[in-house]
Parts: sequence; structure tokens; C-alpha cells
Amino acid sequence: MSNETQARLKSHRGAFVFTFGILSFIGGFFAIVFGPIAWISGRRDLKEMNTGVMDNSDGGLTQTGHVLGVIMTIFWALVLILGMITLATVTFLLPTKPGYDHGSHTVNVKAADDTGDYDSEHSEMGMYEQGDPMEMDIGMAAGGDAAPEIVEDTSPLESAIRQAAAFHAEGMSNPFNPEYDKFIQSGDILLDLVKTYGKAEIENYRFEFHNFLYNAACAYSLDGNIEKSLIAYKLAVEFGWDDFAHTAQDSDLKNLRESDGYQQYQGTLAKMASAKATEWAASELASGSSFAFDVDLTSVTDSPVKLSDNKGKVVIVDFWGTWCPPCRAEVPSFIRLQKEYGENGFQMIGLNYEGDNSESDAEKVRRFIKSEEINYPCALGDDATAQQVPSLNSYPTTLFIDKSGKVRLKLVGLHSYERLAAIVETLMAEQ
Repeated sequence: MSNETQARLKSHRGAFVFTFGILSFIGGFFAIVFGPIAWISGRRDLKEMNTGVMDNSDGGLTQTGHVLGVIMTIFWALVLILGMITLATVTFLLPTKPGYDHGSHTVNVKAADDTGDYDSEHSEMGMYEQGDPMEMDIGMAAGGDAAPEIVEDTSPLESAIRQAAAFHAEGMSNPFNPEYDKFIQSGDILLDLVKTYGKAEIENYRFEFHNFLYNAACAYSLDGNIEKSLIAYKLAVEFGWDDFAHTAQDSDLKNLRESDGYQQYQGTLAKMASAKATEWAASELASGSSFAFDVDLTSVTDSPVKLSDNKGKVVIVDFWGTWCPPCRAEVPSFIRLQKEYGENGFQMIGLNYEGDNSESDAEKVRRFIKSEEINYPCALGDDATAQQVPSLNSYPTTLFIDKSGKVRLKLVGLHSYERLAAIVETLMAEQ
């Protein structure tokens, strides 16, 4: 299953746990407040009954109420504790930085544009951004959580595409158990449409066909239908899928990767991926805008982080947070970039926005650096640095800076290693 789908399902799971925690906390709080009152009142009534001060005709009822009050107080105390534990745990499932969307879109942060490829700076899909609370785009089209509605007066082709999108959304409707049979139904429709209408006709519609087809390939592979899995995967690549590192380790595609057909396709795939990434990088850099920018901070390990110290190098500055799933998903690519290009004039810098820039935030980042074996400096970002970047309201946001220290490109969201590397190589080749 694609990174994008996994992240959306994780966001749904996080939303479920968050809601459960809130309800448990509220219920437990009121029970803790009013339970003891009822319990004390019951004890008083029992005492009065035993001393003959009150009419003991209701003694059995009073004693029963006393016992139930004790039991319910203990029960709701446990619920309150569970709610507090849940709310503490949910910080690892949902971003907790105030003012930021807790589930806006997905991990694989690649939004389809008119050509079926991915929009970068102007994309609003697959990233965390300020604004409306809790909004997840799992419909894969223009809509939100619900499956795309079938419009009766559309063309047969569009109706079929919407039906494929609806099946795919149904497959993701259960965040704890995705329905792969729905991915197969979606894939069956799309494969028939490509055969009937051709790819060029279908990609005029703004749906995430690359993701539909990739998940269909996963489902076919798990089902043992290797022929269809390979066809669906090839089409996913043609429609814009380029996260080949994920393909290489996705357990859903194990059967496909072991097939002769896939082995033969890998050579073609590598050339295609390189050419597409280079073409995309050139286009992005040509349309990128520049602005004044500088970094002068101290890393969480107490070393200076200055952009001016890296003149003559190509630099990436990543605005991110450990609370942000797309941000975390991009870190392995940045580690790989630093490892492969660091000795040839490249430097990676991470600027973390964790909350209030406290020592506890710094410690959180240090633990993440250690666990992920991050090989580049990370500093807690400040407002002054963030305010230099126009429209910085989404994470991750990545700046590409050339050898002269000029910002050449701002990308928003998670992008594949191949595309990041293509930009770095293009900038490094400049004189």
C-alpha cells in the first residue's frame, strides 16, 4: 500500500483515538466530581438510618445505592485514567503544535495537477497546513472523506472514473483494516478504461490515478494475480508514481517484485525515473521564485547553524517537525542526500518547529536524531527565520539554495528521493 494511503489511514486512527480520549476524559472528570458526592450522601443516609434518625423503610435501596456509588466511582476513575493515557498517547499519532491542522491530508504529499503529475509549491494536498480543523482528503479527488458522488449527467467515462474513485475511497474507509478487494474493483475499472479510451483521455480528469493504480497493484499482488499487478504498477508509473524506494520495500508488492516481468521492467523503470525526475526538476527550478533568506541559529547539539558558512555549496533547508508524519517520512531521503552528496558540495539543514522551543522540545529532537541516525544539523527554528519565507503555513516546506546563497525553489510537502536528488544535481552542475 502506498505511503500516502498508509498516512491517511494513520490520520483516521489518530482521529479515532483522539475522540475516544476526549470522551473518556470528560466522562471520567464528571464521574470523579459527582461520584464521591453520591457516595458520601449514601454513607450519610446509611448512618442516619442506622441511628434511627430517618425512616429506614428505604434502607435496602439506600445501601444498594451506596454500593453502586462506590462501584461507579471506581469505574469512572479508571475511565478518567484511561482517557488521560489516551490523550498522552495521541500526541504520537497526531501533530500537537497549536494552530496547525491535525490531519490535513497525507504523507506522500504529491498532489496531481492537470497533467497527472504533481504540483509542488501550489499544492494543497498531502501536507499539514494552518487553517480548518481536522480535514482529511481520502476521496482522492476534489472532495473530503466521503466517496466521490456519482453524477448522473456525466459522460460514461467520467462516471466510470468516479466509480473507481468511490471504490478506492471505500477501501480506505476502515482505518484499521483497509479493504483490498475494493482496491481491486477500482483497479479493474481503470484497467478497462485505459484499454478502451487510452491514457491520454483519462488523465484529463483530475484524480490521483497514480495512487489508485499503485494500491490496485498491491491488491493484485497479494491476490496472486501478478500479470494484473504488473500492468497496474506500470500504469501507476506512467500516471506519475515515482516513489520507487517505497516500491522496493512495500511488503504488499513482494510477489510482484519476485516475478520475472518486474525484474525485466526494472531497467526500463530506472531510466524512465531518472529522465522524468530531471525534466521535472528543470521545470520546477525555471518557475521557482527567490527571496532574501538567512539562517543563524544553534543546533540542538549546541553547534552553530549558519547559512553563510555554506557559501559555495548547494543547501537544502527543511522546515519540519517531529509531530508531522509527512515530515518524518521525508527524513530518510534527506539522510541519503547528505550521505551521497555531502562530500561533493552539498549541505542539508533541518529547522524544527515543535511548539514553544523549550528544552523539552530540543530533547525530543535529539532523541529523534539518535533513533533515525540523522547525519545533518537540526536546530529549533524561530519566528524571525520563519517570517523570511513567504506563505510559510505548511509542513514540510523545503528551500533549495544554490552555491551563491540564493533561494531558487520552495517546495511544499513530501517529495520522492529521485526528485529531490534531481534538483540537487541540477544545482550542483551549475557554474
